[in-house]
Amino acid sequence: MMACCSLDLTTLSSELVEIILRVVPSDAEIKLYHEYEADGKPVEVLADEDKFMLCVSRLYLFLDYFRVTVYRFFCYSE
Repeated sequence: MMACCSLDLTTLSSELVEIILRVVPSDAEIKLYHEYEADGKPVEVLADEDKFMLCVSRLYLFLDYFRVTVYRFFCYSE
């Protein structure tokens, strides 16, 4: 977990990074979660997975930084 939070791509395996990137919500999904929340709809009725994605969607700057860091690491490490 610490390697993920600190973006230590020398510790994270490429398989784990691939899984993390698949879980990261897309821009369209982020927009939908923010609209849902802005409409005042109850978060409690969401499935656990959606609650998690809602929390992750609030970290949009981290998500962008993570994507760029992964891209740079894999493009420039060869």
